This record gives sequence, structure tokens and C-alpha cells, in this order.
Amino acid sequence: MPNDRGNDPDNDQGKGKQTMKLANVHNRPTLVVDDGIIDVADASLGRFGSFESIFSRWEDFCAWARGIDPVAIVPAPDAFGPAVPRPRQVIGVGFNYAAHVGEAAALVDGTTANMLPLVFAKLPTSITGPTGEIALPDNRTDYEVELVVAIGTRADQVAAADAWSHVAGLMVGQDISSRGVQFLKPEQ
Repeated sequence: MPNDRGNDPDNDQGKGKQTMKLANVHNRPTLVVDDGIIDVADASLGRFGSFESIFSRWEDFCAWARGIDPVAIVPAPDAFGPAVPRPRQVIGVGFNYAAHVGEAAALVDGTTANMLPLVFAKLPTSITGPTGEIALPDNRTDYEVELVVAIGTRADQVAAADAWSHVAGLMVGQDISSRGVQFLKPEQ
């Protein structure tokens, strides 16, 4: 996951500051640097030994990570797990762009009138890494590539201009839905 960007949109790779990439390797927090990795628990002498300790003290972690000396080991390609293995909450937003609203309307009743974004929860146990196995529930399973935003610090009533200061990172996700269950009545 990219590092904290604060309120400075120019604080990005190529502008004198390297992007931090937090990963999960064998269920251990790991920083991906150049062509290798750093085990966070070992390098921090246990200070940041778990993902929970990292996310609960995100600003401290970012400050620590900026000051470490990279000594890296390249992991096996199948070693990566979910970037945030045990998130406290997983919230999805459906119907979040015009083309998707039109597609959903065609599947339901043909109208886009009064279609608002649909906010829904997903269980944290639904998270897997890039090589995890997924059991498909039925022949009406659908999938979408999603932008996943990990919130690193508490955010409540945040002004749009300050939103990036709360983001721990961005990821690509694959959302899998059972349309057979989704369109049952009453609406799921």
C-alpha cells in the first residue's frame, strides 16, 4: 500500500520521496522495497509486530518506516496474503458510477430513477490474498475489479481537502457477488 500522502498531492514517487508498500508475507507485516522485502516485526524489534499494531498507530509506523535501512530478501511469489488481513470493517459501495447504474437498472427493472449508491458490509473473513482460493456459490456469480481504500487513521466528519491524510493506502481488489442471492426479494 502506498504511504501516507498527507495534504500534499505532490508528495509522490518521483518527487524525492519513495512510496512505501506494506504487504502481507506469510501473515507477517512486510515492507516491499526495491526488489526485496523487510520483515516489519524483526526490523522494528517487535514494536510493530502485527497489522493491528501498525494500523492502530499509523502515524508512528510511517515515521518509523521512513527511517529504516533496507536489507531485503525476495519472497516466493505465492507468499503474499491480503494486504490488510483482519480489517475491522469492510464497507462496499455499489452503483458508484453512471455505467454501473445503467447496467444494474437493466438487470432489475429497466429504470435508473432514484438509484442511489448502495452501501453494504462485507465480512472481514471474505478477504483473501492474490492467490487465495474462492468457492463460487452458484452459476450466477459475478465479479468486478474494485479500487480498495484502506483507512489508516480515524476519520469522522473529514473535509474533502483533508481526506488523503486518513488514507493508509490504495489497492486493487476483486469483488465477487452471487447475483442469485443479491436479487432475491426482499432486496439483499
